[in-house]
Amino acid sequence: REDDELFFLLVPALYASLYEEKHPVHTSSLSGAAKVKEILEGHESWSRVEFRMEPEIFKSIVDYLRRENLLKGTSRVTVEEQLAMFMYMISHNASNRDLQKYFQHNAKTIHRKINKIFDLIPTLAQTFIKIPS
Repeated sequence: REDDELFFLLVPALYASLYEEKHPVHTSSLSGAAKVKEILEGHESWSRVEFRMEPEIFKSIVDYLRRENLLKGTSRVTVEEQLAMFMYMISHNASNRDLQKYFQHNAKTIHRKINKIFDLIPTLAQTFIKIPS
């Protein structure tokens, strides 16, 4: 008897959750790539606030990552946007959800792109960090 009552309670709720109208989450007028472009081409202070570096330095890092084939853009996420995600995350202690909202990508995409940058750190450290002698 209890099972029947539970069944009649759960079935309508499950049905409603399966067939409810889905609403887009990422609705900003700017894509993540467009936002990064706007920041890098805008006032220099924007880049310093958002990515904690001047636009020229940001662009130099992007050029280096491309030239050394350390990071590649995809049809959906440019190298600039991948670096911007990482820099924004560490600069603002941003969560995956914060990055989803800011860059207009889903959690899985954000996770993959951030992890790619994390995987590069040992390689970059060998090149750029010198132990004093």
